[in-house]
Amino acid sequence: MLTDTKKAYDTASDEIDLGRLFGMLLDAKWVIIGTTFLFAALGVVYALMATP
Repeated sequence: MLTDTKKAYDTASDEIDLGRLFGMLLDAKWVIIGTTFLFAALGVVYALMATP
């Protein structure tokens, strides 16, 4: 009986919950947007300031 419980637990822990993952991304959307904007702005500044 112990092996059945362990087997069921191992199978359940290997699954990916896409709804939970998408929710985590939505919770952190402003961090993602801010980081993307920061690096895009740095890329533009570098492109304008770099010697051709």
